[in-house]
Amino acid sequence: MTLTIVGRTMFGIFLDVTGSKQAGESNELLAGETGHRVKNLPAIASGLTAITS
Repeated sequence: MTLTIVGRTMFGIFLDVTGSKQAGESNELLAGETGHRVKNLPAIASGLTAITS
């Protein structure tokens, strides 16, 4: 791609990183939700134990 601005020529490569950025954000969201659920497991186990005893 060539872009001419006021007598100067710039050469470059433009990459669309939207998909990569969205995938990274999805992974962060998934990791956060997984961590939240893992932290809740002891409370769930305790509650079930209390109900069944």
